[in-house]
Amino acid sequence: MRDTYCHDFFAHPSLTLHRRFEALRAVFLDHRPMTEIAQRFGYRYGTLRNLASQFRAQCRAGRTPLFSPPR
Repeated sequence: MRDTYCHDFFAHPSLTLHRRFEALRAVFLDHRPMTEIAQRFGYRYGTLRNLASQFRAQCRAGRTPLFSPPR
């Protein structure tokens, strides 16, 4: 069985929070260059750099990550 739709869901996220999650995941787990990640997920380099910085700050503070919906 071909899972093209499932593959595309993860490879090409279209929802904002999902796209942000996948971009940050690529930064922190895949350790790819931010310029490459920004281009892949449709961000500007500066925007992705800011998202990563905010994510780091929230993690250090023990707060909910910025891509998570409010509780």
